[in-house]
Amino acid sequence: MLTDSTFTEMIATVWRRRIFVGFCVFIAFLAGTAHLLQSYTSANSYTTSFITLQGIIDKKYPNKTAFSPADLKHPKVINQLAIQMGIEDVTGLENAISIQNGSPTTEFVIEKYRQKLKNRRLSVAQIDKLNKDFAEELKLTTEFSLQLTVLHENLGVSANAGKLIASTLPKIWNTIFVEQFGVSSTYDPAKIPAAIDFSRPSEIISFVEPLSQIKRDLLYLAENPNLNAIRSEKYEQNAFELLAKWNAFETGIFNPILYSLITNGNAHANHLLFELKTERDANFKQIAYKEHVLEMLFNQATSQQAGQTTSNFGIQTENSNPVQLAVGDLNRILELTKTIERNELITTTLEELDTIRGRNRPLEKIISAKTYSNSNGPTIDIEYANDTLLSVLDFSENYFETVRANPRSTDLLFDMTAPASTKSNIDTKYFGLTLVLYITVGLIIGLVTSIVTPVKNENSPI
Repeated sequence: MLTDSTFTEMIATVWRRRIFVGFCVFIAFLAGTAHLLQSYTSANSYTTSFITLQGIIDKKYPNKTAFSPADLKHPKVINQLAIQMGIEDVTGLENAISIQNGSPTTEFVIEKYRQKLKNRRLSVAQIDKLNKDFAEELKLTTEFSLQLTVLHENLGVSANAGKLIASTLPKIWNTIFVEQFGVSSTYDPAKIPAAIDFSRPSEIISFVEPLSQIKRDLLYLAENPNLNAIRSEKYEQNAFELLAKWNAFETGIFNPILYSLITNGNAHANHLLFELKTERDANFKQIAYKEHVLEMLFNQATSQQAGQTTSNFGIQTENSNPVQLAVGDLNRILELTKTIERNELITTTLEELDTIRGRNRPLEKIISAKTYSNSNGPTIDIEYANDTLLSVLDFSENYFETVRANPRSTDLLFDMTAPASTKSNIDTKYFGLTLVLYITVGLIIGLVTSIVTPVKNENSPI
């Protein structure tokens, strides 16, 4: 039992050994300082730059091939970068570079919604709305922007060299992917016959797919806000005007001649019909599968909405009672992206359904031409048809050449921030707390040691 006399003796013992206690506190202070200095000096320096893209819509290049941030680390890009920078360790260079979706405003958006979610009076509906608003705003800030990070210290190069790597890499990617991989090409004149003879059924049939391809390319250019204002150098025509010319040619000349062949049972036309029906039936199977996927997704969403447990970033609600969690937990924020995967999948599936149905519409139009009466069909002058096609092809050839020569059709980089070098983020606001912790531990060790160690010499500090 601790009596007053015992407590007095403990105080007296500690006082006699105050020098030892002070020594323990001093050693703890030095240890804490050394730990903080080591943490600060060991932080890696890195270089960051933000890249704004253009011409890449819905994660696709202008030629409709898939785009990924990893494309900037394609082996050809990294090899060329290593040559230009004089770096022999190509693997080390690749490992020192990271690329992900991100923009300078990402942290601002996250912090804004952190503050909003600190309100403990939010209802479940308000929390859900904040989650959706956060996901949409975050997507807008990162959809067309990439964050490029170079760990130049890992490469053993200076910060200035890191900045040069960060500014050079996107340019090399742009050049290689445009010139070697042709990702900006929306039209290849070599695939389109210079002309066809409308007196030869086989040539008419062979022009069905090239005609569809030209119209698809023109529609893409017309809907691309970065390119639809371009006019052909020779004829001063844009994508909208050329698309109208091709539609008029298809409706007034090409289709009547093609339908006449189909109605008369031409052998080439019969083969075309077989191919078109096969493609149509395959599309029908895809449509049925997509509709089945949508039905399952909708059922899943409905069943979850009927439940009472909802998980939100920063806040969890159970049985309709909101409970505030650690809003600063970044992992919880990142997990929010998983909550919208179903909605994104539904949207993507609906878009794919619309695309497949769109492909089937012209197929059905040609297939149904079998029902047309040949006697009621218009008579098209073959020479007029050939001349009209030559004219429209000439217009298109000049237009696409102009588009390809325009920087807006080949430059995938819209803007790039000046690369900046910094150290890893060390939160200095905890430095003082860390020192206090070390000093406290030293004090406790000194006090306990002083109390439990028997006194050998009354005049000794220990």
